Amino acid sequence: MSSGRKTGWLFLFMVLLSVAVCGPSCGTASAQEGDDVLSVDSSPVRTWSSPDGKFKREGRLVEILGDRVKLEMTDGKSTIAQAAKLSPADQKFIAAERARMEANSDNPFMDEDSADSGKSASRGTGDTESDGGARSERDSRSAGNESSGMSEELDVTPEFATAEIVDLDSTTAVDTAAAIWQPTAKKPTKKIRFPAFSIHSSVTGHACSAEQTMFAVSLKEPFGVDLKASGENRGRGRSRPAGEGAKTKAWIEIVDLGTAKSKARIPLRSEEEVLGDLNDAGTALITYCGDFAQDPKVRVYRVNGDQLVLAKSWLSKNPDEFRSSVKSVKWLSNKRVLVEYEEYLMVLQLDPVRTLFKIPNDAPDWKLSTDRSRVLVNKQGQKFEVDLKAGECVGIVGGAAVAGKTGASPDGSKVGKFENSVLTLRNQQGQILDEFYCPVFWPEPQLSWIDERTILLRSPNLEDYVDLDRRVVFLQVANVGAQPSSDGWSVKKISDAGAYLVEVTPEAQGSKAGLDLAGIQKELPADADSLLLLKAGDSVRITTQLQADPSQAATVRQRIEGLLQKRGVTVDPNAANEIRISSAIRNEQVEYSSFGFGGPGSNAEKVNVRITDQKVELVIDGEVVWVKASSSGPGFMLQMREGETAQQAADRQTGNGAGFWESISFPKNLSRHPNGGAWNRVMQTNDGFQKIN
Repeated sequence: MSSGRKTGWLFLFMVLLSVAVCGPSCGTASAQEGDDVLSVDSSPVRTWSSPDGKFKREGRLVEILGDRVKLEMTDGKSTIAQAAKLSPADQKFIAAERARMEANSDNPFMDEDSADSGKSASRGTGDTESDGGARSERDSRSAGNESSGMSEELDVTPEFATAEIVDLDSTTAVDTAAAIWQPTAKKPTKKIRFPAFSIHSSVTGHACSAEQTMFAVSLKEPFGVDLKASGENRGRGRSRPAGEGAKTKAWIEIVDLGTAKSKARIPLRSEEEVLGDLNDAGTALITYCGDFAQDPKVRVYRVNGDQLVLAKSWLSKNPDEFRSSVKSVKWLSNKRVLVEYEEYLMVLQLDPVRTLFKIPNDAPDWKLSTDRSRVLVNKQGQKFEVDLKAGECVGIVGGAAVAGKTGASPDGSKVGKFENSVLTLRNQQGQILDEFYCPVFWPEPQLSWIDERTILLRSPNLEDYVDLDRRVVFLQVANVGAQPSSDGWSVKKISDAGAYLVEVTPEAQGSKAGLDLAGIQKELPADADSLLLLKAGDSVRITTQLQADPSQAATVRQRIEGLLQKRGVTVDPNAANEIRISSAIRNEQVEYSSFGFGGPGSNAEKVNVRITDQKVELVIDGEVVWVKASSSGPGFMLQMREGETAQQAADRQTGNGAGFWESISFPKNLSRHPNGGAWNRVMQTNDGFQKIN
């Protein structure tokens, strides 16, 4: 080293030493010599060094003073250094920060999340002393962070009330066969070993980057671990000496899927922090906090080696909405993120952090398009496609629909209504076009039209597809709540001693392709009348066994015969098929409690109640294929009159069920269902649709 370089570094060392002795005021004095001051905000904490690496300091750039720079150290103190005598990497970084700030010099706006971090630099040097208390408070809050690269928390509170709600009402059908909804080519299954520091280590979240180059997992260990400890010294949850420092309770592993090797292992701020998403380079990620976190933040980080540098953060929910906990977070284009709450999806802008719009969603089965420009969301049993750039509903999957028990067909010529297991089709004037029986388990499913020929009856965890031409339920899908993960990847734990072995598996293609409804409908018989259980020319016998109300036998029989006559069906006592009419009385002992007198159960009284069961069944080839039934008796609450006992009230409110016989009606068509159910039954799983009959 030349004598000139020695002298220069001696000067720099003396400057650093003088700052350490006299504090921030020394650096302030040297900044008042007429140099052009360029304030720098949101600059990350990094390691600054001399070219030979002999001298190093941790801090962030806050001002560029001509050929010198002002650095704020991690201990809150400041120093001035000559840029030309820093390492080439430092000089390159300074040039990039100068260019960034000069490019934004004409911008009259300041992001709310960068205002605090750049406040001390923009106020002027005279306010440095007054900021010391606030800085000390921030430092005390961040004490104990194992990653020195974590910058101070940015307290930004978006105005959730200003978010516009996307209107999902639409009569436009969308094409989900478009390229953006097609499955992307998946990479082979990867098995990656993550550390299990004890039996309590667990995976809290995972994400695969959009182009499937990086995979990341967030883990936690409630008792804390040393991430740098070797496998034999992990402690397996045991206490370690106090000198080992603070324990990490949550961390993130980033893995390169090309090599299946870990790229970084980085501590997180809190045990509740969960990975949401990461970019394809593995240089940026987003996290969120769970339901019970005391610090419910969404955070955007830059990955700097084995450290996280906080870029942005904001409250993850509206403080006034207790139920609005975050379920997942995904990157979008144009510096936006999609946040899944319990009741809706929210789109937020990052620069600055502000709410844009929210999308109603009543089920956790939403799906992002491959280019992340659109999303399919579920609301009241229907899927809607929403443009995430414009914040508008594009249309409904399968055509127009009205959620509820009625709905108009896509062309508006027919209106469907489902009630008491009977599906009716009427024209716009209310005249019945067709009527038939659908043996659906759920009493009031949501009705919607797939096309002019097909109706979907959806109940919780079950979907029944009805072919209107054949008058039958031709497909029943069970377990529809078992949706694949939104990014198409799953993680499962495999038992393995001393480690957490995670299998990163792409979801099966079948779960993305959907159901081939047209193909399944082709399996139905060509002759629709061949499926009818009763048609003109058939004959049945009628049997009655009315134990509860024998006096009604003649009236009931006469009504049934009239219904059959309208359909061209005759009554023959020798017919093989049967209409069975029955009623019976059963007694049960029920305990009723009075309210408002000493609390529940204090005046409990057991009474004998009489229940009348009434039923009409159609039996074809020895099998009950249609039934209508009713049970009448006192309700679960008794209305007692003054001076009346509970037994007397129960006897008075028993009823005789006479109105049931007057309500009997046969659907216009009763169709045949093999095996007593739908023609085809499948179960939806994470591996696709599996046939179960």
